[in-house]
Amino acid sequence: MAPWPPKLKTPSAILIFPKQACVHRQFGGCEETFAQVCTLVSDHISSATGCHVDQSNVAVAVSALDFDPSLNRGGDRREAQAVSASFAPFTSEDWEDPRTLCQLCLAQLCRSLDELCARRADGSLLLMSASLFPQQLADQLLHKMASEGILNDKSVGIFREHEELRLSRVCVRRCTLSAEAFRWAVCPHRLHELDASWLAGDIGGAAIISGLASNLKCRSSLQKLSLNGLRLDWASLGRDGVGALAGLRTLDLAGTDLTDAVLQDVCALPGLENLDISRTAVTNLTALLGCRKTLRSLVGHGLCRLDTSAASLLSVLGQLDAVRHLDFSADHLTAEDGGRTDEDFLAGLVRARPKVLPSLVSLDVSGRKRISEAAVVALLEARKDLIFLGLLSTGVSSCAVLSLQKNLKVTGEANEKQLSEALRRYTDRECFSREALFHLYHLTTDSHKPQPQMLELVLRSMRSHPACLHVHLLATACVFNLITQDRAKAMSPRLLGATVAQLLRSMKTFDRHTQVQKNCLLALSSNYILQDVPFDTYLAATLAMKWLSGHEDPTLQRTAVAVFSVLVAKLPTADVAKLGEDVVLMKLLAIVQQRAMFGVVDSTLKFALRALWNLTDEVPPAARNFVECGGLELYEEVLESYNECSIQQKVLGLLNNIAEVEELQSALMQGDLLEHIVSLLQDDQIEMGVRYFAEGESGSEQMFWIPHSKSPLRRGPDWRKKCFVTGPSVRFAASFGRVNRRVCSCGPRGPSILSSLRTVSSVSPDDPTSAFLVRLVSSSSSSSSGARVKSKRKYLGRGRPSVPANLSHRPFLAASSSQLRRTA
Repeated sequence: MAPWPPKLKTPSAILIFPKQACVHRQFGGCEETFAQVCTLVSDHISSATGCHVDQSNVAVAVSALDFDPSLNRGGDRREAQAVSASFAPFTSEDWEDPRTLCQLCLAQLCRSLDELCARRADGSLLLMSASLFPQQLADQLLHKMASEGILNDKSVGIFREHEELRLSRVCVRRCTLSAEAFRWAVCPHRLHELDASWLAGDIGGAAIISGLASNLKCRSSLQKLSLNGLRLDWASLGRDGVGALAGLRTLDLAGTDLTDAVLQDVCALPGLENLDISRTAVTNLTALLGCRKTLRSLVGHGLCRLDTSAASLLSVLGQLDAVRHLDFSADHLTAEDGGRTDEDFLAGLVRARPKVLPSLVSLDVSGRKRISEAAVVALLEARKDLIFLGLLSTGVSSCAVLSLQKNLKVTGEANEKQLSEALRRYTDRECFSREALFHLYHLTTDSHKPQPQMLELVLRSMRSHPACLHVHLLATACVFNLITQDRAKAMSPRLLGATVAQLLRSMKTFDRHTQVQKNCLLALSSNYILQDVPFDTYLAATLAMKWLSGHEDPTLQRTAVAVFSVLVAKLPTADVAKLGEDVVLMKLLAIVQQRAMFGVVDSTLKFALRALWNLTDEVPPAARNFVECGGLELYEEVLESYNECSIQQKVLGLLNNIAEVEELQSALMQGDLLEHIVSLLQDDQIEMGVRYFAEGESGSEQMFWIPHSKSPLRRGPDWRKKCFVTGPSVRFAASFGRVNRRVCSCGPRGPSILSSLRTVSSVSPDDPTSAFLVRLVSSSSSSSSGARVKSKRKYLGRGRPSVPANLSHRPFLAASSSQLRRTA
C-alpha cells in the first residue's frame, strides 16, 4: 500500500473524503449504510490519488469526521445534529490513538499550501481549485494553520472565498494579522465564535468589533467573543460600540483597557451570560446590575483597583440572582488589593445565604491569603451545592473537610489531583501556573509512576505562556521529573514527540538562560527519547551546539556534547554536512584539547570524539575542515597521550573517515602519525577494535590500494595482485587510488587475511612511505589469520550511541523557592 498521505495536486482531492461523507445522502438517499459510505469514500480517494486505500482505514476516518448538518439534504436532521455534536472540537488530544485520516490530510494541506494556491495582486493566497468544504472542516483547517504558525496576512487570504470555505468558530489566538487582512478574510463569514486573544499586528479590539459589526449576519449570529490581552481603543468605535453585536452571550475582556464607562455599555447587552473582566482597571461593579437577569458567570480575577468594601461588594452581588459561577481570585504575586478583608467576604457569603447568590455552585477565591480553615468549613456547611472551590495559594487547600467532599473539585497544592485541576483551569493565568508548577515539581521529584495527563497539562501551560521565563523554568524542570528514567517508556511516542518539540521551542526562546537550557538538555538526555521518539533531530543538534559554542559550564557542556553526539549519528548525510562547519568543529576540538592537556578521561571527551567521528563520516567538506582546523596534529597528541581503547577507537575511526577522501589521503602520510599507528599494530595487548581501525576500514564501501607510483592506480591485467591486507582482522588503508570492493577477487567483503602481499615488493624502496608500509606489513603479517570482520558500524555499535547514567542530574531552578513564587 502506498504511503499516506500522498502528495496531491488539489485541495479537493486531499479533502474529498470528508466532502463525500458529508453529502453522501445526495448520492443514494437515506437508505445508504455506513459500509456503503466507506466504499464510496475509498473509491473517490483511489481515483483522486491513484493509490489503493484500505477500506478499514477509511471507516476509521469517516467515523472521526466533523461535518456540517446543514449539508444534509435529506433524512433525519436530528440524526445529523447528534453526529455533529459528538464530533465537537477536542481540547485534549488522545495521544494513544493514531491520527485520523482527516488530521493527516489537514496537515498535508498545510504543508502544501503554497503549491495549491495562486497569488492575488496584494500577495494573498487563493486556492486554485476550491470545492465546497464542510463548515467544521474549514474551522479545523484555520485552527491547524494557526497552531502550525503559518496563519498570516498572506495565507489567511484563502478564507476570502467565504462561499467555499465557510467559517463558524474561528481561533486566531496569538497569530499576527493586520486589520485589513482580518476584515477581508474573517469578517464576511457568519461567525458564531471568535477567539482573538493576544492577536498581534496593527489591530485592536475596536477594529475587530467594528469589522464584525459591518457584517449584518454577524451582529445576530456571533455568540462568543474573546479579546483577552488586546487594547480596546473604545473611543474609536461608533455610537453603538459593542452593543451592535446584540447576539453576544459570552464576552472575554480580560487584560484589556476596560474602564467603568465601557463596562456600562457592555452590561447593556441584552443576552450577556458570561463576562470576564479580569486584570482590568474597573473600580466599581455597579454596572453589573444592567445584566443581573441574564448573567450566569462572572470572572473578576486580579481586580487590583476595585475600590469597595466587602459589604458593598455583597450588596451588588446580592442582586445577581442568576450567577452560578463567581471568580474573585487574586494575583498573589502582586501587591495586596484594596485592603479588603477576604475573611469578611466569605463570612458574608455564609451569613447571607440564600439571599446572596442563591444559584452559586462554583466559587474561586484562589490567591487570597487571609482565608482561614474555619471560613472554608463554614462555607461548605452553608453551601452544600458547591461543585467547585478554588483555593490555590490560599494556604487552606489541605483542609481535612475537603477530602470528605466527593463531588467537589478543588484547585490547590495539597495533592496531585488539586494541582492537575489548577493547571487545567488556570492555563491563561501566569501567577497560578507558576504556583502550580512549583508545587508539582516538588511533588513529582520522587515519584516513579507515569503521568501522561499531567505532562500534557504542563505542555499546555508552556504553550499558553510562550515568553514567560518563570513558567518555562518551572515547566521544564517538571518535564524532566515526568519523563526521566523509565517513565517515558510508558507514554505515547506522539506525546513525547510533542514534549521534545516544546522543549526545543523553549531552548530557542530562552537561548541565553542557563537554567532553562540545562533543564531542557537534561530532559533530552535519555536514550529512549533520543533513539525512539520522533522529533526534529537537526534542530535539536543545532540548538545543543549553539549553546555549547557560547558557554563553558562543565555540567551543561557534558550534557550538550552527549546529546549532540547521539543526534549527529541519526542525521542524514545532508544535515550532517550543514553541521560540519568550522565553528562546530573548532568547539569540539577545543573540548578535546582541554581534556588532552591534563590527560583527563571523562564522558565529555568521549562524546566529543564520537561527535567528531560522526561529523566526518561520508562528509568530505567536514573532513576537509577537520584537517584545516589542525585536527590531525591534535589527534596525534591524543594517540600519544591516551592508552585507553575507547579513546583510540574513536580517534582511529575518524582517521579512517579522512582516508576515504581521496584529496586528503596525502595529509595522513605523516611520519609521527604513522609511527603511532604502527605501534598500535605491533602491540599484542591492544584489543581487536583498536587494531581494526589502525589497519583500516573493512566495512566501508571503498577499498584502498597502494599504488606503484604517486599517480592513481590504473586498473590493468594484474590489478587483482595489488590487493593486500594485514593484521589479524583487517587491512590498512593508505593510498591515493582506490577500487570498489565489490569487484575484488576476494568477494564483496573484501580481501581475506591470507591475501597476497605482492604489492609491498613492488613499492619503490626510495620512498619513505614505502619503507613504513614494508615495516607495517612485516609487523602484522606474522599474526594474520583467515578471519573476516564486521563493518565498522556493527562492530562498535556507532548507530546507537548511548547517554551514560551519570548525566541524569537533577534540574536546578534559578532562585530559591520563595523567590520563584513571589517574583513578579
